[in-house]
Amino acid sequence: MANHSCVAIGIDQYQFFQPLSYAQADAQALWQFLLEEARWSPDQCFLLTDTSPPIGDRSAYPTRENLLDWIDEWCQRPVSADDSLWWFFSGYGVTLDGEDYLMPSDGNPGEIADTGISVRSLFASLKESLSENILVLLDMNRSQGGQSGANVGKQTVELAKEMGIATVLSCQLDQFSHETSSLGHGLFTAVLLEGLRSTQGKTFESLVSYLRSRLPELSQHHWKPVQSPLIVMPSLASHYQLPTLPEPVRNWNGAIASDTVPAAIYNSGRDNVKDKITRQEQPPDRAIHNNAPTAASFRKMPSSTPPETNLSRAALVPVTGGNTTEIADDTPGWLSWLLLGGGAALLVALIGGVVLRNQAAFMGQQALLTPTDTNNVGFIPQTVKLQSAPYGSESQTKTVSQETQQQANQAVLDKARTLIVPNQASQFSQAIAVAQQIKPDEPLYQQAQDDIARWSGVILDLAEGRAKQGQFDKAMATAQLVPQDNQPIYNQTQQAMASWREKAQVQRTNNIIIQGAKGLIKPGQASSYNLAIRAARKVPPDQPGFAEAQQLISQWSQTIYQTAQSRASQGRLNDAIQTAALVPENTPAYTPAQKAIVQWKKKAAGTK
Repeated sequence: MANHSCVAIGIDQYQFFQPLSYAQADAQALWQFLLEEARWSPDQCFLLTDTSPPIGDRSAYPTRENLLDWIDEWCQRPVSADDSLWWFFSGYGVTLDGEDYLMPSDGNPGEIADTGISVRSLFASLKESLSENILVLLDMNRSQGGQSGANVGKQTVELAKEMGIATVLSCQLDQFSHETSSLGHGLFTAVLLEGLRSTQGKTFESLVSYLRSRLPELSQHHWKPVQSPLIVMPSLASHYQLPTLPEPVRNWNGAIASDTVPAAIYNSGRDNVKDKITRQEQPPDRAIHNNAPTAASFRKMPSSTPPETNLSRAALVPVTGGNTTEIADDTPGWLSWLLLGGGAALLVALIGGVVLRNQAAFMGQQALLTPTDTNNVGFIPQTVKLQSAPYGSESQTKTVSQETQQQANQAVLDKARTLIVPNQASQFSQAIAVAQQIKPDEPLYQQAQDDIARWSGVILDLAEGRAKQGQFDKAMATAQLVPQDNQPIYNQTQQAMASWREKAQVQRTNNIIIQGAKGLIKPGQASSYNLAIRAARKVPPDQPGFAEAQQLISQWSQTIYQTAQSRASQGRLNDAIQTAALVPENTPAYTPAQKAIVQWKKKAAGTK
């Protein structure tokens, strides 16, 4: 019997990167799914996050040292060809000189090679196992600033193709991976769990099709830039069987994860507006193995599979070679003709009745519209003033008024949607104000409320994004645009703002410390850099400004060391030794400075 093993890593809190919100939740959700729903053995599934308890006598905190130990231990376990090995990572990914790295909690962008996990070494370790069912799932958040965030994943794709390892990246090389508070997950993990729980998550190939179809939809639904998965699928992996779930899990109610938007509901609600939303064209997958089917061969699959229903003895049967379904009816032929003829007659009668009624309604409206109504060309009145309807009754009058009101409210919603500009909270706020014109007793009120709730969530997401960048004042200004109408989102916003106010105050205090440290610098005087480092170290870890302080400490320690080297090159060995001794411990330049001191002392002793 085949064994299944998984390592799920999720890192929210970094020492040198802005914190993430849901990386830990993503890893934990997949881990729980494999244990509780797929019934994988707890002894074979390991969760490594910021808050994971020790596993046995070993730490599960995702530092570089711990992760390397877990990789070695996990990959060296005896496995057979049929065993499954899954590696899931949600956190920062960077690149240096064309090499991709996964960043642990203590990963430093200033020392990527020494503090990151090389993707090449990870893949090499995975390949050493005998398993033919290796699946790597990478939700790599790219830093949106600096060269280390550019082209992350390019080498990963090349290595996956070269080594024949099935690999899924959460987005294309020119895209970013997004999180959203309304789901409590990254978009990629939300769709991944949907696919695994649905009937389309039985093989890797079917899961790939689901991810390609659903992920762009969900990103647009949450008003995020389009995100499409990047997939490497070796030919051997196309029919790789994914975890088999108990039958109750695969029913209609459980087909979509409970923390995501059901695809069937989502699709039905956006048909009437999708033409008004500018949709980016989904880029083609760039990393399909030569032996795998091309991107064009993967037809877009439906977001979900509806439950079978009793359609007068009709049964749903798959069409050979396609993703659609047809209805196979075993009704007798004579009855089918009878039903067809009767249905056609009924359809003709209905069409005729509707035409006559609409014509009469139109003539009555034209005769009874007030002069004000007829002069406002293109204006959609809130009500149609019918003084006396010779052709109809009171119920017909109400029907005409309700239809007209629905048209007016549809125009209001359409106008609101045209105001939307991605990543501009003020435009979402304006759209909300327009949609709020629809009153509770009017048609399309619930649809308006759904739009308002979704747009409020987008505003909160934008505010959280600015808070992650340390822009707490801008985050609070953005969050204030969330209306009070939607209490759950509004309350969540108020809690976030309270936290941001505290962090903004801490940030201001730490900025004063950093500016004071900078003021101590006297160019050419190594001791002043040493004093500045001591001052900057007063910024506590895990507080706003800590990353900036650490970067300055690294730069200033290098400056001291370079000053010492300059003096040594001038033959001032004693001065160089004294200068190098000013490099503080636990700084990047400390170790090379200590080695230089030893050499310079020997050289100075030899010259005497």
